[in-house]
Amino acid sequence: MPLQPVLNPHNKEEHKPSHTAEHLLNQVMVRMFGCERSRNAHIERKKSKINYTLDHEPTPQQIEDIERQMNQLIAQDLPMSMSLAKAYQMVSLWTSCLRMPARPSVSYE
Repeated sequence: MPLQPVLNPHNKEEHKPSHTAEHLLNQVMVRMFGCERSRNAHIERKKSKINYTLDHEPTPQQIEDIERQMNQLIAQDLPMSMSLAKAYQMVSLWTSCLRMPARPSVSYE
């Protein structure tokens, strides 16, 4: 008899757009600042909080760039899917992600 996956009981269905935005924001921050993704996000309908460990406080221009990049990603209305993967598949995916540039070329003038 094949093993059945046990999923995290946390209700990620509560507000899908916010949960998806959390993943987008993590990638924007990782690529812009070279930081680790947030590990303590609290995403709710009325109020959310996401912390990042940065080596400096973002400038007003950087905050505008984060907002602009997020709005561009959201406007693309990219398809979203969820699937379960085996551990060996995740290793392959993770390895390909490591080859992606950590920081896009962004100039601040």
